Amino acid sequence: MNELCQRIRASMDSMSVADVHTHLGSFGLRQARNLADIVSYHWLAVELARAAGRKFQSDPRADPIGYVREVLPYFPDVRNTVNHYTFMGILRVLYGITDRTLTEENWECADDMVSGGWWHGFTPTTLLTFFRDRLEMLPSTAWNAFYSDGYIVEWIYGKLLVTKNRLALALSGMVDEGFLTEDDALAIARRVLYDNAAASYAV
Repeated sequence: MNELCQRIRASMDSMSVADVHTHLGSFGLRQARNLADIVSYHWLAVELARAAGRKFQSDPRADPIGYVREVLPYFPDVRNTVNHYTFMGILRVLYGITDRTLTEENWECADDMVSGGWWHGFTPTTLLTFFRDRLEMLPSTAWNAFYSDGYIVEWIYGKLLVTKNRLALALSGMVDEGFLTEDDALAIARRVLYDNAAASYAV
């Protein structure tokens, strides 16, 4: 870590941080165990049900294979959504699936084992790319940098340390390249670590 990156990182230690997505207290009940758990998670499941025009009969926890088979025909109808894009990104990282969507031909190779399926956003390299992309593409008022997705305090703390490290590296890279000043970088860090979430959630 160069001197600029170390200064930015050190400044982050005095900043407040808001965790905009945590499962603390849920006893791990939403951990992804198989493909059905990922498909049925959050808004992708809502989009698939909306495409079908009905609630699905299969229970993703009791009958994961039956659930995936039931929702599979509706994937082409949601393939242009952000949730579908994110879902396919998970499958690309975990299994190397590069197809446009989940199909009858490719879904079974993605159902072997997905324990830790949300960890695609935990690796230092992935987080650095994630932050650099957002710094370049989005206004600093439009995103949050910290979402632990954690079930236990140790997980949340570890993710926070990696998040600060990778955000400092992404910001210092943009300062080095002349896109930001150091003051800009610190202001953005404050905004994406706390201020945006505080404004959105009235913290």
